[in-house]
Amino acid sequence: MYIVYSIPSTASCLCRSAIAHPYIYMYILVFIPLLLFLWLMSDKITTPANPHSWPWQVTLQETPKFFHTCGGTLIYKNWVMTAAHCFIHTGKCALGKHNLTFTEDTERCLGVTGIYRHESFKYPTVPHFSDSMNAKVAETLNQVALPVVPFNTCKRMDYWWFQVKTSMICMGYTFAVDPRHMTQGDSGGPLVCQDSPNAPWEVHGITSFGPNSCIMDKKPSVFTCASAYIPWMENVIRRDMYNQHSRLFILCNHYLTR
Repeated sequence: MYIVYSIPSTASCLCRSAIAHPYIYMYILVFIPLLLFLWLMSDKITTPANPHSWPWQVTLQETPKFFHTCGGTLIYKNWVMTAAHCFIHTGKCALGKHNLTFTEDTERCLGVTGIYRHESFKYPTVPHFSDSMNAKVAETLNQVALPVVPFNTCKRMDYWWFQVKTSMICMGYTFAVDPRHMTQGDSGGPLVCQDSPNAPWEVHGITSFGPNSCIMDKKPSVFTCASAYIPWMENVIRRDMYNQHSRLFILCNHYLTR
């Protein structure tokens, strides 16, 4: 299993472009509301997801106890997209999970072969969700619909100001009286949308950061715009596929010429 990391930066965000790609299936469109999938602290602020209804959802887990640290999205065979600050020393990716407290027949646990971070990544200086083993996360997957916060609003001084870049999407509510929000364990998970009721779900963003307390006035949840990093992800995957084919060719030649 490979991990592809994407990060917030000043890259242009093509959030209103529909982009089809043979390797990474990201069709980027903006709809309100959008749907976010996450393991949340409290089921009082979300709707429980139907078991295994979001098959691309990944839980990234660290050794030795394999606790949930971050979410991720299966975007291509053997490739997972998540947030760059979701650092994994050693661990696994678990797919097909709904409940984090026991082993499920549907789950598949795979080791991490490689981690690819965007070269511009710097460890965050803005508040982000503390994906720690002490954070309380929900036992089962939940979902929540959030409205889009206009970029010009989100970059105001009393919101996120300079911490929000053009390659980011803000989602949520103005005041903390509405508890629907992201929290611990959500980082790296997908923000997805649907063109119509029968259309396929499309990855639109990657959960990035929010207030340390999870809910604050004028501090909506912030996502990396996935479309801003499609060229980088294409290059990473193609380069890895080329290297694999080259190694196989060299290996075959070695045995054929013996």
